[in-house]
Amino acid sequence: MKLQRYVLAGMLLAGAFVGQALAAGDRTENAGASYFTSHTAINQTVLEDNYARCLSSNTDGVVESALAYVIQMKLEWPDQNFSKIEKAARKLSVSGRTLAIRYKASLASIVYDDMLMQQLTDCVNCDTPDELFAKVSARVQQAALGEDR
Repeated sequence: MKLQRYVLAGMLLAGAFVGQALAAGDRTENAGASYFTSHTAINQTVLEDNYARCLSSNTDGVVESALAYVIQMKLEWPDQNFSKIEKAARKLSVSGRTLAIRYKASLASIVYDDMLMQQLTDCVNCDTPDELFAKVSARVQQAALGEDR
């Protein structure tokens, strides 16, 4: 069972690196790094389908990582409709396996639902998923407590 999880995680990581390399093309930036600007050449529908599958993974780390990426996707393409991801995030926010998944899925759902969350421009260039979730959480708290006014 553990071997299957490791194989699945390896396949997902390998697929992500291949996709980034294809998106980077002949550019000089590091194709292995996760830059959303390099994803502009990727079909967003295929990207949505792949992340929706990651959100339904049985591996908690894959789900948590995918939640960070889907937040960045929405920030990068605010006008794009990612209905499969929205549905998966809502489901995870209620029935995710762990508290961390439910919390991070709730943050992702808020970003997808609330136009106010589109003001999270400082989150586009976050270096780590933890930094992204911390900034989104702080912004949600500001909005919820009326500190924006």
